Amino acid sequence: MTQATKEYIELSLPNVEMVDTSDATIIHGVHPFMHSFVEGLAIKHPEWKFEGRDFRNALTQGGQAKAYVWRSFEVYANKEALGKIGYEHSYGRRKDMYVIRNQRIFNTLKRGSSISTSDLKKAIKQVDKVFYTPTSKEILDQNIEDVKGVVNRLNTKKSSTIRNTQRTTEDYIMGYIRNNLNDVLQTIPDTSVQDRIVEYYTLKDEIAILDGVYELLHTTKGHKIVQRGSTYYEAVGEGVKELTNDDLPSHMKHKLGILKLVEDGQAVKDIGFRHSEDMFVLFGEQ
Repeated sequence: MTQATKEYIELSLPNVEMVDTSDATIIHGVHPFMHSFVEGLAIKHPEWKFEGRDFRNALTQGGQAKAYVWRSFEVYANKEALGKIGYEHSYGRRKDMYVIRNQRIFNTLKRGSSISTSDLKKAIKQVDKVFYTPTSKEILDQNIEDVKGVVNRLNTKKSSTIRNTQRTTEDYIMGYIRNNLNDVLQTIPDTSVQDRIVEYYTLKDEIAILDGVYELLHTTKGHKIVQRGSTYYEAVGEGVKELTNDDLPSHMKHKLGILKLVEDGQAVKDIGFRHSEDMFVLFGEQ
């Protein structure tokens, strides 16, 4: 005996399958809006198979047992996927809509991936129009797209792996070259390549020094000093410490002396950075 409630209608046809049948006590039904759509197509095309794909829970009439209300179906012919039918509520139109989608529809639309209508006859007619066994061209095109996806995913995965390996390998190689620079340079006959290697490590060292200066400027480490005449003003926390030349510790005098010999914007390893003739950043603890 077929059961029907305002939430579902049972549908028993040999080519309509509600796939989750693990619990025999559960009643399976089709959403009332979808019932005529699925039934009409299943009777018209007995060679097609309809497999339920989306359901929500409900109760049978009187709340006696649990029910699954199926809302969408995959459609197959000889195990070939023809497409998917379902429904959705259009709040703009204030009505339920039959939704039809497959790769053929997706390929022809400029926007979206499905077509919809609230008219049952139009929905069935549209399914008849676009649900048929893929042509050899469509099969080939779809398989090419599938291969593209697989190759792209493999490429992304392997590229990520090689980047990680490359970083580790490069760190080792570059570290080895740095530690054995003179020996490595002697094995390279092209002097222009030798010059580029030396330039590379020189720049790496300069960047490391600048990174250190940047850290000093954003922490309380080191010494940030402005000179005005014979007076030096050092940033100390939120305050300022005033020093004369006689007050300067010897290590600070030494570093300031070196920085006063270099050009503006130049950093010196273990010494500091000269911003201008009267602004200096020194390495070392306060």
